[in-house]
Amino acid sequence: MGEQKGEVNMKKNNLKTSVEKPRNTVPSDFKSKINACNPDIRQYVVALKVENLKLQKQIIKYQAREVTLKSRITALEERFEEDQKRPKAQVIIKGLYDSHETRPEKLRRRENEMPTHKDNFNLWFREIIESLYKNEDAGFPLLMLTFPLLERYLRKKSNTSESSSVGDPFYDELLNFFPILNNRVNAKKFWQVYRNGILHQATLSQRDRKGINMPDGWLSGDEKEDVHIDSSGAFWVNPVYFASHVINAIDKDFLNFEARSNSDHRLATVITATDGSHSTSGPGRPPSL
Repeated sequence: MGEQKGEVNMKKNNLKTSVEKPRNTVPSDFKSKINACNPDIRQYVVALKVENLKLQKQIIKYQAREVTLKSRITALEERFEEDQKRPKAQVIIKGLYDSHETRPEKLRRRENEMPTHKDNFNLWFREIIESLYKNEDAGFPLLMLTFPLLERYLRKKSNTSESSSVGDPFYDELLNFFPILNNRVNAKKFWQVYRNGILHQATLSQRDRKGINMPDGWLSGDEKEDVHIDSSGAFWVNPVYFASHVINAIDKDFLNFEARSNSDHRLATVITATDGSHSTSGPGRPPSL
């Protein structure tokens, strides 16, 4: 029995050795045969080697991204937890509570005390947007929510009225917001691919109204920047970083977002009805109560 066991172990060791050291199946004179081939074949082999080198570099790049992904996810989770601890703006909205008596004390307001536009922005937009950060499938919803906010903000910054199409002053402000776009041509294409595509058709635009082809657009949670342009001219957007950039910029410069001079599109407010319920309405257009 001892001898048989020894034979089995020896066979296993031999098998392991044969797996770890695969037999070289490339003929020793392979290189000389390639050199003796037709020049077109040699050129094709050289092209294959170049392509293989490119692929190897891409593999290294993706491996590096994979290494950093886990730490980035951890950082986002920590930031999300910190945001959850931040005091939340409280606004009374119709239907939130059945009666005044059941509302928490911190939500009870005097009849003439209304939440500010900043309160509403935090409750209706910031907190909703930030709640989507941990959902890896929320890329399109995040951009659908943030592009209208960004457009309102940049229209005010560039003095572009709602009755006018966006022009060079608007795109200049977009460039200030995302310097990576580098020039107006890229800024216009970026706006067409993402803003117009997503808000008009719930996808990325491939052509403008004149039929001119647009660069490729991508959404990726792996991108290290909010907006990036690769060597082929394609756009890349990290939806979480993009949304965070937009709402934080608005938070720091809320007067321009509020745009009090915009008489056609003033921010909505919370209105108290005679029965004590609350609803939202645009200024000057109270609901039928």
